[in-house]
Amino acid sequence: MNTPDHFYFNKQEPNKSCLLTMRNMVLKYDKNITETLKYGMPCFCYKGKMFYYLWVDKKLMTPIF
Repeated sequence: MNTPDHFYFNKQEPNKSCLLTMRNMVLKYDKNITETLKYGMPCFCYKGKMFYYLWVDKKLMTPIF
């Protein structure tokens, strides 16, 4: 199972909460925003065009926006 939900729930706290909060904020911003998974990271599209993604820096282990 390779879904955006899988990406979020495999993270440790506090990164999980931070990423889920950002996800909710982005998705609530506009009804035309959708979420998909690209390159193993959640990617947000506006009217089908990629504009934003979330990831965790492997070295620092912190979310990057």
